[in-house]
Amino acid sequence: MSTDLQHHVVSIVGMPGLGKTTLAKKVFRSVQDIFQCSAWVFVSQKPTIKDLLQDIARQVGLVERERNEDVEANLFNFLREKRYVIVIDDIWHTQTWDALSIGIPINSGNGSRIIVTSRLRNVGTYIGGQYSLHELLPLDQEKSKELFFKMVMVRPQTSNVTSDPSKLENVGLLILDRCGGVPLAIVVTTSLWLLSERMEQAWREVLNSMGRNHDEISKTLALSYGDLPTDLKPCFLYFGLFPEDHEISAVDLINLRVAEGFIKARGKQETLYVKLPRDNLMPCWLHKFTNLRKLRIRAHEDIADQVTKVLSNATPVSQKLENLRFKWNVFSRKTLAVNLNLSRYLHVCKLQLIGRIMNLPKPDELPPNLTKLTLRHINLEEDPFETLRKLPKLRILKLSTIGDMRMMVCCGGSSADNFPQLQVLEIEYLYHLEELIVEEGGMPRLNKLSIRNCPKLRPLSDNLKNITMLSS
Repeated sequence: MSTDLQHHVVSIVGMPGLGKTTLAKKVFRSVQDIFQCSAWVFVSQKPTIKDLLQDIARQVGLVERERNEDVEANLFNFLREKRYVIVIDDIWHTQTWDALSIGIPINSGNGSRIIVTSRLRNVGTYIGGQYSLHELLPLDQEKSKELFFKMVMVRPQTSNVTSDPSKLENVGLLILDRCGGVPLAIVVTTSLWLLSERMEQAWREVLNSMGRNHDEISKTLALSYGDLPTDLKPCFLYFGLFPEDHEISAVDLINLRVAEGFIKARGKQETLYVKLPRDNLMPCWLHKFTNLRKLRIRAHEDIADQVTKVLSNATPVSQKLENLRFKWNVFSRKTLAVNLNLSRYLHVCKLQLIGRIMNLPKPDELPPNLTKLTLRHINLEEDPFETLRKLPKLRILKLSTIGDMRMMVCCGGSSADNFPQLQVLEIEYLYHLEELIVEEGGMPRLNKLSIRNCPKLRPLSDNLKNITMLSS
């Protein structure tokens, strides 16, 4: 990765299964620390260019605003001053590169590098030129044999072994020939064999299940599915619901599989944390977690309305739910268009809503036994006290970055609708708030008050001066 190299692109090309991504990953990890910034993106056949550029921008260090507004120009200008290494994995079309290159300076002259992997030689040539190509070829017979028997001999001998691997070499060579020198096919086949007895008959069963020529490698790879236990096959097929080359969180995948009933949880699952990306399925499966007591959802803005509908359904996600946290994209300008109705969640006592919302739910649309409420990045236009003061059991209220209101008022009197049980009030990051008024009789049980980062707030009224200030 010397800065003196003439060519700034390395194009790793070759047929599927040869290890293009593995090689790129090994190189990337070995040199990543000597560059000022780095990024890795998976492209596949049907990419969304803006998403790829925003992903690169996020990884190299652009701030949120620069990623969301004119990302091509901002990224180009940022990278032009940096020494970077970027991996573009599994790119299929030259048009994709044309679109990506608008935001990626190639000839910056500071030693930056772009590593490309592609199944198509012409794509690699188009991006980096003839001299950029590093073409992977299938293993020859000796290398295939070395890999195969190296894996075979890794597993220690067990009591059910009746043949030494050296005596099965003829069958092994036939299997290797069917693998066509493709490392992935060799690894899959050998792994499958290791699950069975080390006998000639087991080897021949594998051989007879494979394709008849080098062009039927997919048949070989299909063996890994065919040999799965019946209860694991749906788990494997579930990957087909995600876009190609999509990065899947292991925790989210497990939760989804449990929800579908593919995996049986031990005991009762009472806590669930799930992140729902833009291209996720409809979140109606949440209703399958009938024993949940704690639910935390982080949803992409494009499906936040769908999640809201599920949560507002006539049938609660869980009748036992006690703690709910619902967060959507807090930096987006998009607000929830669907009204949230949580009135059927009779046992929910803690609620967090984080993200832009058109209107606060009405008092009778919030959990009737709510004792702790946190609102962040809500972006309200009206005083939230007008709604929240009517919650009869609310004891803790936390408000952070909820809008540009200049005044918040809690009326006085003996009414039961003036925060009758509120004990703790925390307010922060309300940069336009000028007045916080609690009239005589309002918030009668308030004993702790925290106000932070409200620079325009005027001195508090007399009846709040005796309240314990947590911070200011």
